[in-house]
Amino acid sequence: MFSGKSTSDFDNAILGFPVRVVRSSRRRKTIRMEVTDCEVLVRTPPRTTPKEIQATLNAHRQWLHDTVTKQQKRQEEVSQAGPRWKQSLLYQGIPLRLAMVQQNAWSVSLNGTTLQIAGPLWQTGKSPQWSPMAGAKPSRGSVRAIGADDLAYEAVLHWYRNQARGIIGPRVEFWSRRLQLAYHQMRIKDQRTRWGSCSSQRNLNFNWRLVLVPPKVLDYVIVHELCHLWEMNHSREFWAKVSGILPDYQNHRQWLKKHGEVLLDIFPRERRSRPE
Repeated sequence: MFSGKSTSDFDNAILGFPVRVVRSSRRRKTIRMEVTDCEVLVRTPPRTTPKEIQATLNAHRQWLHDTVTKQQKRQEEVSQAGPRWKQSLLYQGIPLRLAMVQQNAWSVSLNGTTLQIAGPLWQTGKSPQWSPMAGAKPSRGSVRAIGADDLAYEAVLHWYRNQARGIIGPRVEFWSRRLQLAYHQMRIKDQRTRWGSCSSQRNLNFNWRLVLVPPKVLDYVIVHELCHLWEMNHSREFWAKVSGILPDYQNHRQWLKKHGEVLLDIFPRERRSRPE
């Protein structure tokens, strides 16, 4: 009954979003809920009972209602105004202007505060179309190339991820040496809801979207995760460690809380989750 299919055994009419239960194959100890673009996903330990799942849904009914409402509103805004990534580009906390130009091959470059995307945006056709986002007006007989917006998105995504590797990695090394904290492995990932994580095996993971935030906010996330090498929790001792390194960490933490959801929406993985 809980193989991952949607089930009617729960009171799951959360504004039209069905509930899907997935039994975790790993050693999960808590129930975790996520709101995707079309459903509420509930990940549970292997032996969780239907009664326990329903109780968790009931306990977080208001959060689920609010989160689904936000997701539906965001989807409506995107359908009306176009892809959010074109409207809200950032690089290390600085807003970018988008310029799109026609050329044979795809490329992305940053010139000051202008992110230029070049590629085969137009193709020969019968009905000329033009958008101010595309730079120079195409010649008569040209139309928007099929899939051009999707390919432009992928090109920008690839550029951001490359930038993340060149920015996040060196900052992790800097703080690791400064704090004299050795980790086992560091990876930059496309995480769904987290900005960073630290495992008991001393492995560090960071969200590539950290390339969007101001440098001091990036440093806060890195220091936060490194401090978990001392304290694998969020106890007073943990926060004392963070405060001793970054006395103004609360400012950066609040910045991330205020802007984090918007940043995840720019290049979404279409999920919202409640922390365990």
